[in-house]
Amino acid sequence: MSAGVYSADKMRKILTGYLEKKALRKTVERYTILECICRIEGHFDVETLRKHVEENHFRISRAAVYNTIELLMDAGLVVRH
Repeated sequence: MSAGVYSADKMRKILTGYLEKKALRKTVERYTILECICRIEGHFDVETLRKHVEENHFRISRAAVYNTIELLMDAGLVVRH
């Protein structure tokens, strides 16, 4: 997977708009995962992302990471390769 071509600020705005449109909650976990994705250069897998999140002292379940990745793909912010 890889992040889109937007800046981190633009990606946060896109995510916020997507969550509002779909009437989904704006959780700290979702934004934390997005910020960690923005810091990873190039392609990544879910396990790499999960470890990166934990290295930033934030505990998120594996299920939350997978669910958020699906949400970010639906929003057009992450692309599966």
